[in-house]
Amino acid sequence: MNALKGFLRAILPLLVFYAVSLPALYILNYFFGSARDGGTYVILQGISSAVTLPFLFLMYRKDRVQREASPACAAKMKALHFAYAAITIGVISIVVNNLLGLLKVDELSAGWESAKVAFYGGSPVVEILFLGIIVPFVEEFLYRGVIYERFRDYFPVVPSIVMSALLFGIFHFNLAQFLYAFLMGLFLANFAQRYHSFLPAFLGHATANCIAILRQETALDANLTTQSTVILTIGFAVAGIILFFLQYKIKALKE
Repeated sequence: MNALKGFLRAILPLLVFYAVSLPALYILNYFFGSARDGGTYVILQGISSAVTLPFLFLMYRKDRVQREASPACAAKMKALHFAYAAITIGVISIVVNNLLGLLKVDELSAGWESAKVAFYGGSPVVEILFLGIIVPFVEEFLYRGVIYERFRDYFPVVPSIVMSALLFGIFHFNLAQFLYAFLMGLFLANFAQRYHSFLPAFLGHATANCIAILRQETALDANLTTQSTVILTIGFAVAGIILFFLQYKIKALKE
């Protein structure tokens, strides 16, 4: 019974997020159009996500008070931790993206092609601002800042990481993004747990999205053979493994 209560309490912020963002997106679509190209979709999605922040912040602050933890503790993060999280998650994102590409997962996902057009159909500046900064911040605040921490109030670390990552994947609504978001969510929650803050996860998420934007806009992979992609993926995987486990050699923040 306590586990069920914990699960329902953890997903409540997600319900609040959609209860606010979906009507906001509908209103924005009514006034500005619902085109899924030319960057319009990304802008409207970013704005409709951002308007949920006051509601999420209220839950975040209330949770922190109940745990007798100060919201300001995140400000004590060292620059090394920020940079380390960003680099590690960025490297891991390249590996996960390459693996899914080599396995042709995108061809099995009916919604991925239309989503890709919507996400990468605007100017690079718009994509970086909304996909690279605003959306990652909102998503990390929601999934790692609020949802993951609520899971931790009731469950051990590993189940909490897995459940928050599953929710993160499921609510991307297509197979390719589900697999990518789920796998990345495992690492993002790990960093949130390690450094007691969603901010390292946000920076890692932002870095991963900016790398994806760079790859799309510059077509960096267009001329790579399958063999070259495999070799690069193995190299990045080795680097990612080293970086990931190196975190346990770097002194974490004290509770």
